[in-house]
Amino acid sequence: MERDVFWAHNFYVVPDQVYGDEDEPLHRLDLYLQGTRVGEPWYIHTDGKPKPTLFYVHGGGFIEGDKLSRLPTFLPFVERAWNVVSIDYRIGPNTAPQAVDDVMLAAEWVADHAEEYLFDLSRVVISGESAGGHLALIAGMFNTIPGSHEHYVGDRMAVRAVVNWFGVADLEQQEADGAAMQEDPTKAAITWIGDKARVKPISDAYSPVHFVTPNAPAVLTIHGDQDSLVPHKQATILHDALERHGVVHRLHTVAGGNHGGFTDAQYQEVYRTIFSFLAGQGVE
Repeated sequence: MERDVFWAHNFYVVPDQVYGDEDEPLHRLDLYLQGTRVGEPWYIHTDGKPKPTLFYVHGGGFIEGDKLSRLPTFLPFVERAWNVVSIDYRIGPNTAPQAVDDVMLAAEWVADHAEEYLFDLSRVVISGESAGGHLALIAGMFNTIPGSHEHYVGDRMAVRAVVNWFGVADLEQQEADGAAMQEDPTKAAITWIGDKARVKPISDAYSPVHFVTPNAPAVLTIHGDQDSLVPHKQATILHDALERHGVVHRLHTVAGGNHGGFTDAQYQEVYRTIFSFLAGQGVE
């Protein structure tokens, strides 16, 4: 059923929960939780009902950004009465693959705290934009491959879908395309990796396109065809691999869209597409 006008008001925020090392300031996440209003002065508490849960990973080229910065992107999920987990992770030059390890560790925290915060582990969607899209994709892929990572939780958490906003699917291809461009606008990937000699081994070990299997989660990609930071080619490479393996997928190309530079009408169409796609996977 179409629910474009739905708006949840009974939610509250639990900020800065530690999901890893207490001494690592970026091992923090914020929770946007659904509940019900009880008593004065209008406190909100959980209503005891597990909710579909969005796990969101911010972008920033692996070298900047924070968990609060993308609130407008995942707010529509809060409005539709989802629980949302928005995370920070280690960023900066020459830090690969720490961000991947952190996202997997944070996903393990979600699984460990599902009963406390009413995360419905049978209805988890991972999402992120740009570098966060890469991290959302690799976390989704890893959690369908037992033994893929020390923080694998695919036996406890069903990642039903990944909503990938113009993410990097192939790090080696991203670096090659950036090096071929005069001003190298895609240099963030090589900055994260830190050394050209490490590009291929890091790409082989952490590029989502290399971990697509028939058991991969459904993937929806939103990507502008004029993206000058992460070329649209990244989306087509990914979706070709998904097609070969028979994975449910959809590529929503935004005509004239740059790196998230969409019109209001285009964003509205994107969110209609997102929630329609997720409903098709039994997640709403």
